[in-house]
Amino acid sequence: MQPALCLSQMLLGSVLLLLTSAAASHSQAQLQHHGFLGLDTAEADASMRLEPYVDLKDKVKDMKEEQEKLKEESAEKAEGAYGYCLMGGTAVVMSLFYLVNHSQDSIRQATWSVLNMTISIFSAVLIFGWIQKLTHYFMGLSPKVSGMPKIYSVWIFVVIYMAFQLTLYVLKRVSKDWLKAAGTIFAHLTGFGALFLVALLQADPSIRGSAALTTVVAVGLGLGLCTLNFIANEVRKIEIYRARGAKEEEEENDAWQDVANDAENDMLSLATGFALMQAARHAICGRMEPFEPDDAPEDILQWETNALLACAVIFAGLVVVGGKIVESTKDQFGETSWLQLFINALPGTASMGMAFALLFWGEWQMYVLGYNGDGLRIAACLMHALLMSGFALALVFLLSLLQGDRNLGTAAAQLTLALGLLVGFSWERCFDMGLDTLGDIHGGEAANVVKHALPVALVCMALPAWKMYVLPKAGG
Repeated sequence: MQPALCLSQMLLGSVLLLLTSAAASHSQAQLQHHGFLGLDTAEADASMRLEPYVDLKDKVKDMKEEQEKLKEESAEKAEGAYGYCLMGGTAVVMSLFYLVNHSQDSIRQATWSVLNMTISIFSAVLIFGWIQKLTHYFMGLSPKVSGMPKIYSVWIFVVIYMAFQLTLYVLKRVSKDWLKAAGTIFAHLTGFGALFLVALLQADPSIRGSAALTTVVAVGLGLGLCTLNFIANEVRKIEIYRARGAKEEEEENDAWQDVANDAENDMLSLATGFALMQAARHAICGRMEPFEPDDAPEDILQWETNALLACAVIFAGLVVVGGKIVESTKDQFGETSWLQLFINALPGTASMGMAFALLFWGEWQMYVLGYNGDGLRIAACLMHALLMSGFALALVFLLSLLQGDRNLGTAAAQLTLALGLLVGFSWERCFDMGLDTLGDIHGGEAANVVKHALPVALVCMALPAWKMYVLPKAGG
């Protein structure tokens, strides 16, 4: 028994020795890990208590370094965008000289048509923005359209529509050129009024959750505007019938009727095309997407961007289908019947839907490519506008060839106008963001001067030049 007891004691002593050695090694490793080797116990305890603060300091340092890195990347992207825009803008401007002086008449005509739509849309957006700002100011409303009550949007649309019809009636005795110019601008203004109204309706809490309901609102808008145009056309027919017999008045009334019909069709196409595009974006993203320039895209994926581009292609196909329907039904219904007015609006509505889809596809693509940080919104808008301008100029060649085609002539003409809308809106969004930035820089009363005086000054320069030099060459 004695040897066994001794052996047991030896084994127990060995185990205790191993445990003690292991504990000592673990403590030494802990001290080495925290940098406390060679310190006495009190110093080690104090240093271990400071460890969380040291880690926090390191994390703060890492965060600052990451922020600095992001700022540098944003600055590089912004500088790159400005550089591309300077070079690309020069290329676009110089290419216009080649296109408007091209040897083929179809290319010259298509270029002037795009310029006509671009400048008129750009100017009309600035005018409508000024009307909205005045309404916000006098009514004490939010500066964003989303903060405007629907009743005020209805009021803006009704007032602009009444002014549109009254202005054309007065100008029919003045000049055919002034009549066409007023019809073009008022078509855009009235279209914007209907556009912002339907945007508020689609954003209503009872509607915005369903892509089907937003589509119903878009279709209802088209049918309602078509009915409104039919009523206006019937009123004009009464005036034309009253003035029958006088040759001079008949010519004036014919010009008045033609311009008014074209303007009303443009107004319907602009608003309904936008509403259908918004419904398509809702179906893609599962939510109602913002559309104002200062609302940057959020949480957009590449497949959603690709889907919106596919929608633009579908809209382009519908333009061709609508053009063929117009050609095939030209002599089957009355020229001013409700059904004929509806059919005539099909290709224009599809072309406007295509233009808006391409507009927001470009913005989404800029977001996906990384232009989504602070200070990059203007850079993204500039890059987008430059790309859309180059895209439009490239398509001018193709569309100019198709305009002489018997089957595709109507579609090509509508697509040409859509390119003008695309370019005009893309640059207007840059200008709008620029105004907001300048206003933020100056602040106070200077900000109000910048945001209100600069658009008025630009419109005063652009509209006369457009009316005198662009509109006549665009077939006005």
